Amino acid sequence: MVGVGGVRVCDVFVLGSGLAGSTVATVLASQGVSVVLVDAGSHPRMAIGESQTPQLAEWLHILAERYGVPELASLAKVGVTNRVVGPSHGVKVHFGFQRH
Repeated sequence: MVGVGGVRVCDVFVLGSGLAGSTVATVLASQGVSVVLVDAGSHPRMAIGESQTPQLAEWLHILAERYGVPELASLAKVGVTNRVVGPSHGVKVHFGFQRH
């Protein structure tokens, strides 16, 4: 949205495009909120601390259903992420969990 004097105006300004920032920006935008998402770096890049626990996968499913953003559910399963996200956005190398 453009405000007075040509200055861009938004409802929410999200700082950081990691998993949390991208998720909140996606959910808000899907609800009609005007969102600006910015990050100091550029993608793809190495990110320390990005991991997906079983609890995070469940939260992504909950957010996807509650706010009608099915793209979030695709991030909850490695096979789906590799098939849906990987071919168009680069390969994400990550780790999983194994019970032994």
